Amino acid sequence: MQKYEIQFFEAFDTVTTFQIYDTDEKTANEKLEKMRNEYFRLHREFDRYNNYENLNNLKIINDNAGVQPVEVSDDLYNLIETTLEREKTISNKVNIAMGPIIDIWAKYREAHLDGGEAEAIKQFGHPLPEREELEALRNLTDTTKIKTDKKTKTIYIEKGMKLDLGAVAKGYATEKIGEYAKQIGVKSGLISAGGNVKLIGKHPIKETYTVAIQNPNDKGDNSTFLAVLNLNDTSVVTSGDYQRYFEYNGRKYHHIIDPKTLYPEGEYNSISIITKDSGLSDYLSTTLFLSTEDEIKKISEEQDVEVIWNTLSGELKETGHMLEGEE
Repeated sequence: MQKYEIQFFEAFDTVTTFQIYDTDEKTANEKLEKMRNEYFRLHREFDRYNNYENLNNLKIINDNAGVQPVEVSDDLYNLIETTLEREKTISNKVNIAMGPIIDIWAKYREAHLDGGEAEAIKQFGHPLPEREELEALRNLTDTTKIKTDKKTKTIYIEKGMKLDLGAVAKGYATEKIGEYAKQIGVKSGLISAGGNVKLIGKHPIKETYTVAIQNPNDKGDNSTFLAVLNLNDTSVVTSGDYQRYFEYNGRKYHHIIDPKTLYPEGEYNSISIITKDSGLSDYLSTTLFLSTEDEIKKISEEQDVEVIWNTLSGELKETGHMLEGEE
């Protein structure tokens, strides 16, 4: 068995690596290409910024806000429906109607990264979004106004609303590709997509795959890690405050927005979820990043997942029973 891999950037705005083990180079490359094509199909479905010919994707739903229901694919419908159901049964800290709020914070982040406080004031008149500006949009983040119809596979949202699947789409897509890989004959492999790691089967040569969790305080040379995990046939998804952010007056304003306050929140700089389903892991990584430690322990037990998190003061903690004996 030899390792074959491809790496690309264009999907889900992150570097993605597919690794598989096979006995034949030609067969392996054909499988990798099929996996990549399927991954890009899902990327186009969940993309809210671009149109594609003959495709009713997330952008089409948003473009038709207040106009008409949009018939979508099974994958897009299932992701939206599943996330809305989890909001009711697990936690309300992931809100897929946060598009208008996310867009405002993204504009301020770009301004700060371009020219700091002065650039933000030049563009918007103030360094941070005004609370009144955000509160004026709260009504557009009400997920009860998302109307789904299972029979017709249609989604309808009210005028001014914008759905954003950034907290869940990559995990769902990663899980689907893991399933697809098995269908086309992949016995062992790894998918790594910007904080989302899916392990397919068991490692064919060693006892386990080794997955390292990035240290948010690393100097950038990957010389240290928060944890090193030895795993097979499962998923590890990490959310953190160290990828997309800007700093102002000594505070870090990252991309994880609390639907309750409409501001970036969280008492941790990294949180990782370990469980079979990468889609659930992705959902929980954002949910628990915005949760108290008591909530983390409660949801971890209810969902039977392992959670590793690093507090802002640098204390590494974990809850769950899957990783006893890990480094």
